[in-house]
Amino acid sequence: MLLTNYPSQTGQDLANRFATAGVNVPDSVFYTSAMATADFLRRQEGKKAYVVGEGALISRAL
Repeated sequence: MLLTNYPSQTGQDLANRFATAGVNVPDSVFYTSAMATADFLRRQEGKKAYVVGEGALISRAL
């Protein structure tokens, strides 16, 4: 597992960046702060949230 606090890129985006540097890593090993936020929001059953953020956060939150 690779953890990052960089929320604006998806796991696939990060895997592509690593591949550019010659390091092949599957996108499934990344866990970003956007993913953590989305997981937290999903556990808040019956509550609403107004999500302001970049595409990676919003796509994970929906």
